[in-house]
Formats: sequence, C-alpha cells, structure tokens
Amino acid sequence: MLITGIASWFFGDTSAVIFQKILVAPIFLLASKGLRTYFPGHLDDTRGLATQAEFEVLNAALLAAFITIVVTTGEASLERVLLDFVGVTVVISAANILIFWYRQKTRRQVD
Repeated sequence: MLITGIASWFFGDTSAVIFQKILVAPIFLLASKGLRTYFPGHLDDTRGLATQAEFEVLNAALLAAFITIVVTTGEASLERVLLDFVGVTVVISAANILIFWYRQKTRRQVD
C-alpha cells in the first residue's frame, strides 16, 4: 500500500485520489487469493496448458487492472487506459504461459 501511495503521489494525484488508490491494494490481494481458490497452487504442476493459460490470463488481468488504476491520471483518455490494460494483460499472461509451457516441456524430457 505504501508503494501505491508513493506512486500516486509521484504521478501528482490529489490526496483523495491517493487514498482511493491505496484502498485498491488490499482488494487486489484479496482477488488474487480468491483466484487461487479456483486454481490451487499445489495443482500447478499437473494442470494442462489450457487451464493454466486461463489462470494466467485472469491473474494477469487482475495485476493489469491494479497497475492501470495506480498509474492512470485523471487526464488519460479511455483509449489510452484500455490500451495500457490490454497491453499489460497480454504481456504478463503470455510470458507466464510460455514459462509454464517450457517447464512442462523440460519436465517431460526428464521423465
């Protein structure tokens, strides 16, 4: 929450907006924890690529929403905010899906 406040202050937000953005931090953490109830961590190694990709896209969307809320200023256009959100979601989920795929591939080669 401190990092959220510092980032908001850095971007020149008012104190009320900084407080609102700080309130989003625990919501993000709870949402991430809730997502893990549907995709338990102990099953990550046995999960198929499609199911893991679903988890990674949802998890990346949560993180992208949080990042977009924290760094967006009041003057930003809707197009800019959408582009930032989608871009962050795609980059993070694609990277995590590729990492999962690579781990699965190397695990199969070892077995």
